[in-house]
Amino acid sequence: MFMSVGVFGDDILLVHGRFEYEPMTSHFVYNVTSETWSTSVSPSLDAYGRASVVQGDFLYLFGGRFIYNPPDGFLYSATHVDYFDTGDSEWAEGDHLPLGTAYGAAWEVEGDFFFAGGSTGDDEALAKGYRWLASTDGTWSDADMTDLPEVLTSPAYTRSFSDADGHYRLWVVGGRDGSTRSDDVYYYSVNGDTWHSSDGLYTGASEMGAVCLDGYVYAGGGSTAGGVPSDWFGRIAVDACDGVPGTTTTSVPTTTSTTSTTAADDDDADDDTDDDDDADDDGCIVCQSNPECYDYLGDGWLCVDYCCEEFSDDDDDASDDDTAPGADDDDAATGGDDDDDGGGCGC
Repeated sequence: MFMSVGVFGDDILLVHGRFEYEPMTSHFVYNVTSETWSTSVSPSLDAYGRASVVQGDFLYLFGGRFIYNPPDGFLYSATHVDYFDTGDSEWAEGDHLPLGTAYGAAWEVEGDFFFAGGSTGDDEALAKGYRWLASTDGTWSDADMTDLPEVLTSPAYTRSFSDADGHYRLWVVGGRDGSTRSDDVYYYSVNGDTWHSSDGLYTGASEMGAVCLDGYVYAGGGSTAGGVPSDWFGRIAVDACDGVPGTTTTSVPTTTSTTSTTAADDDDADDDTDDDDDADDDGCIVCQSNPECYDYLGDGWLCVDYCCEEFSDDDDDASDDDTAPGADDDDAATGGDDDDDGGGCGC
């Protein structure tokens, strides 16, 4: 568990990890084409809980938890930064983090590296943010990245591209402070050096995985309160996963639904009126089950394709669509029903 991962072409690299609180020294490579496993050289530091980032042909590992003077020594959090050259199959050591940290979040954008959160050797959660600027002297600086809004260790992390920002956003999903799991989701605007809140998780969770793929940030797995393993899985729509700073992307993701050519509010992803009492044009409220939607949004909501959607057809009336079928419709006459929202009698 707590292995570091990198994907390079057909190869998936798995480095270190933990077995019964002992760091593993292995470096495994799985080739998806041949469906075979092999081993490769390991970094000099045997540690687990290391944040990982892929940049070009390199896999970077940040911090981690290690045992000083094994096998009976104490656990410490490392400042180490190691990187693996997949072309030469060699490890080298980079500029150390300013503070020993394990289970943090790391990203790379345009040659700069970002690191936030994590925990010290005594499992004290951190909010500290650091940035390594390739354009300067190549050292870590806490003045170039604003701290997280809360202390968090073991969050899921990934990045996306924002048309509104014209730059990347760095995502932090869940995490924990001690035994308290967080349901918060944040993203960091690289060009603004600011953190923002996004739609939260259905329940607090940590040790999850996250990835940006085909216009969505996905997150899932991990553990909930009490360390109970979680099978939760959800997503939120983003503009794109990659882009060029200073530009906009050409492909904007939409939720899976039918397409309408009118401007009417019809529960599809193409809503373009202000009269809208569903969540279509504000992004996907991620879910995995129906109870999550009606617990969060009320009656009349279901989980469809991992997004909360209204149960009844939307009829452009803002006063009655947030209820289950059978409520008043948009006909001024009482007792009638002139639409197909499932309310009243349509005969």
